[in-house]
Amino acid sequence: MKLANFPIHEAPRIAANATASVAYLTMHVLQARLLIICESGPDDPVGWLDEADLLAAVHRHADQLDRLSVQQLMVPQIDACYAHQTVAQVQALLRERCARVPAVFDAEERLLGVVRADDLEGSTIDRSRTSTSDLSRL
Repeated sequence: MKLANFPIHEAPRIAANATASVAYLTMHVLQARLLIICESGPDDPVGWLDEADLLAAVHRHADQLDRLSVQQLMVPQIDACYAHQTVAQVQALLRERCARVPAVFDAEERLLGVVRADDLEGSTIDRSRTSTSDLSRL
């Protein structure tokens, strides 16, 4: 199955120089669990920040949220995959890089969103070894 046929999650984008306070408010208002951090434009991601990392920063630096940039808190790595790739290819990339949330780009290098490793987990069931009764439990 091609990744383009799979659920790709929109991920709000935020500038790398935005403060932790802005990131917190953005996540809260949009009910987002992940932000893509961009440097020079919406299709130029330089990292990502998830809810757990942001909440840890809030706990550690509550009095400094207006002075901390998201660039100081983000995971400075974007694991890229492409909508034309198969789910199996993306799973291999995730295993190889120990990645959790790859960014999905189209053929023109535009950021489409993200896909979570957990979402891909059950997508390549070996049906030759799985009975119909087993599938009903999924």
